[in-house]
Amino acid sequence: MKYKDLLKYIIAFLYKTKKKSPSIYISIEDIVNKLDYPASISDLKDIVDYLEAAGYVQSTDIFGAIPVSLTTKGMIYYEDFEESYIKKIEEFFKNKGINRYLGKLVQISNPEEKAKKDLVKAIDKLIKLFSKKESIDNDLLSDLEILKIEISKRSPEREILNMKLDNLIESNIETEKIRSIYSLIQ
Repeated sequence: MKYKDLLKYIIAFLYKTKKKSPSIYISIEDIVNKLDYPASISDLKDIVDYLEAAGYVQSTDIFGAIPVSLTTKGMIYYEDFEESYIKKIEEFFKNKGINRYLGKLVQISNPEEKAKKDLVKAIDKLIKLFSKKESIDNDLLSDLEILKIEISKRSPEREILNMKLDNLIESNIETEKIRSIYSLIQ
């Protein structure tokens, strides 16, 4: 799938969602995953920034997640797609089971809580990965545990999160995975 098509498919996904539930916000990560398009956290932020700049979506700032909703301009943009292109999207959605997914879709009651849980899971994966390496400094494992605890708090302290993330990035171990967590927290 071309990047330009991905953006249109996201608009179509949000259009169908908005028709079902006008006030719903959906995680851009969930949408892109359903569309089977590989994307990093920074890619997802870029997608949302682009679509927001065009006026097609609006997003909310939720810790560790990027929920989006279609704007009126986005709805009009979708409705102006050529009929043949809409049919192409419909066929794709049918083949990927997206229509069934949309039929069961309900708004997350607390998206920030879900985002925190997802972030804790990502940190747990890093802890397991680091624990298998013999050359890992135990302080790095402790920093990950502190991050996990801090994120789990009702009001995490940004200074502590940033300090621990900086320590992890400076370690030069699994830098890409640590940067993806860093992107979620920022």
